[in-house]
Amino acid sequence: ETLRRLCRRNGLRNLTAVNSSFLDIDVMTQPYCDVEYILLDPSCSGSGIINRLDYFLSASVSTEHEDTADTPSSSSKKSKDAETTKERVLKLQEFQLSMIQKAFTFPKLKQLVYSTCSIHDEENEQVVEKALKLSKAFECVRVHSHMPMRGFSSYPHGDLCVRTLPERDHTIGFFVSLFQRKASHPSTFVSPAPAISAATASSAPNASKKRKHD
Repeated sequence: ETLRRLCRRNGLRNLTAVNSSFLDIDVMTQPYCDVEYILLDPSCSGSGIINRLDYFLSASVSTEHEDTADTPSSSSKKSKDAETTKERVLKLQEFQLSMIQKAFTFPKLKQLVYSTCSIHDEENEQVVEKALKLSKAFECVRVHSHMPMRGFSSYPHGDLCVRTLPERDHTIGFFVSLFQRKASHPSTFVSPAPAISAATASSAPNASKKRKHD
């Protein structure tokens, strides 16, 4: 209902909100079997979303106490927090890959945009690299070539993606990648003919009707 309200407020009339799991969609039925483009923005850690004031306060506190040594207890807490974050991020990565894998099954899919508001490699470049191993029909192509903020070059396809970092780009952290169907793997799917309703069938000419004799 929130999505419908936002769509109405922004004058969007060509969008249909569906309250169901993307993973449960039957991609061989209408209208999904004719989908050619997907924007996939799955659940993520949201680690790139940062309040500007919080960011500047954090930077100020960090500078003010940069010479202060960590105590054993604070170091232990930081270590546990890091382990918890790592575990959560890896679980999110698993979910994100399942969403991409599902998207790849749409029979007429031409392009898939995958995006997050995360700054973690595990949800961004690592997902791209692992996703490319899920299907031989798709490849990662360069997105937004005019933008200088690229993904981490330490990954084979990192430079093809867009990545922003709050401390460098003065915006929220986000990531965008583009998967495209390879020319060598064209879709051969033929959409099913629309079903004929009972009313339509009953109004059709009766083929068994006898012809009148002169």
